[in-house]
Amino acid sequence: MSDAAARPVTLLVWISATAALLLVALLALSPPFTGLADGLRLDPAHLLATARYAALRTAAVNTFWLWLGVGLPALALSWAWARLGGSARPSTLWLLPLFLPGALIGLLWRPLLEPWLVLARPELTLALTGGALLWRAVPVMAWLWQKSAGHGQGLRRALAAHTLLLLSDAGLILTLSGGEPYNATHTLPSWAVQQLAVQRAWGPAAAALGGLAAIVAGVAWWMKPRPLPPSKGEGSREGDSVPPSSLGEGAAGVRFLLLWIAAPFVPLLPTLAAAPMPTLPTLATLGLGGWLLNAAGIIAAAGGMAATLARILPPPTAATRAVTLGLLPLTALALAYARQALPAVPPLLWLAAWLALGAAGIAPRRDIGASLAAVTLLLAHSLPVQFMLALPAAAWLPASGVVWTLAQAPGPTQAAALLGAGMAAGGAAWLVARRPHLG
Repeated sequence: MSDAAARPVTLLVWISATAALLLVALLALSPPFTGLADGLRLDPAHLLATARYAALRTAAVNTFWLWLGVGLPALALSWAWARLGGSARPSTLWLLPLFLPGALIGLLWRPLLEPWLVLARPELTLALTGGALLWRAVPVMAWLWQKSAGHGQGLRRALAAHTLLLLSDAGLILTLSGGEPYNATHTLPSWAVQQLAVQRAWGPAAAALGGLAAIVAGVAWWMKPRPLPPSKGEGSREGDSVPPSSLGEGAAGVRFLLLWIAAPFVPLLPTLAAAPMPTLPTLATLGLGGWLLNAAGIIAAAGGMAATLARILPPPTAATRAVTLGLLPLTALALAYARQALPAVPPLLWLAAWLALGAAGIAPRRDIGASLAAVTLLLAHSLPVQFMLALPAAAWLPASGVVWTLAQAPGPTQAAALLGAGMAAGGAAWLVARRPHLG
C-alpha cells in the first residue's frame, strides 16, 4: 500500500489510541460503579477516593514486597545461571516460562500450594506466590544476563524483565490464590482486574490500570538494549548482540533449565499417576471442541487484521513496543466499556480487536507468520482480558474454559496441562517467528 493510502489508516489508529486514553481518564474521574452512564459527572474527588481505598494500598504494598522479595533472589540465581552457560549463546529454551500463560502456571502450582493456602494466612500465601513468580522469572532473567554478557547491561535488563513479569500478568495471581484470603494477597494488576470483572467498578479499575500502564511503558522502554560504543574498525552494535565466537547453545544451562522446571512438581508425581485422566467424552461434554474452535477463529481473524495493520503501519521500534505494552491494559478497559455499551456486537470481536492492535505493535517482522505468532502469544496470556470482557460461556476460549470448568473437574491438573500444552504452542510459534531476532 502506498504511503498516501496508508496515511488515513495510520491517523485512524492514533485517533483510536487517543480515544481509549481519554475514555480511561474520564472513567477514572467518574463515579466508581456507574462510569459515564449518568453523564459527565467528573470530579477529582472520585480519583482521590480510589487512592484512599485500603484494598488498593494493600495491593500496592503486596506488589512492592513481591518485587523486592522475588527480585533479589531472582537476580542472584539468574546471574549464577548465566555463568553456568559460560561464554555460549543462551538457548531460546530458557524463555520457555515466559511463553507459558500465567493462568496455566497458577493452575499447575495450585496443587503444590493447596495445603498451605487453606491456612488462610495472607503473608504465607504471598510467600508461596513469590515462589511461583521466582520459578517463572529466573530463566528469563538469566537469558537476558547472558545476552548482555560483557556489555554491562545485564543487570538493568534482567531487573526490568522481572518488573514487567510482575506488573503485566494478573492471570497467575487470579488462578493461584484469587487474591485470597480476604482479598489481601492481590497485586496491582490482579486487583484492577478483580475490580472490573467482579464488581464492575470502572473508576478504581481505570485509575489502577492507568498508573500501571505508565509504569509498564516506562520499564519496557528502559529495558531496550542500548547501542554499544563502536569497536575499532566496526560500527555501533546493539547491546544484546552476541560475539561471533559465542555460537554454542549452553548445554549446562539447558540441563539446569529442565531441572528447574521439573523439580517443583516431583512431589506431585504419585498423585498425578493415581488421578484419573479426563476422557474425550468428558472433555467434549465440558465444551473443549467449542473452546478450540473459538480460539482458531479468533486467531485467524485477529491474525488477518494484525497482518493488514502490519502492512500499513511502519515497523515497530523499541519505543513502539513499549507504548504498546503500556496501552494493552488500557485498550482492554476501553473495549470492555464499549462491549457493555454495545451489547449487540459479538463479544469475541472486541477480543479480536485487542489482539490485532497488540500484535501489530509488537510483532518483530511484517509478515503473516509473525502476526499470527504474536496474536497466539497474546491470546495465551489474555485470561484477565477475557474476565474484563465478561465473555459468555458460548464465547469461552481454552484459558477461560480451564479456569471456569476444567479446574473443578476430575483430574484437574492433567486437564489443565493438556489444554496448556495447546496454549503453549503459541509460545513455540512465537519462538519460531522471532528466532532470527533472538540472537
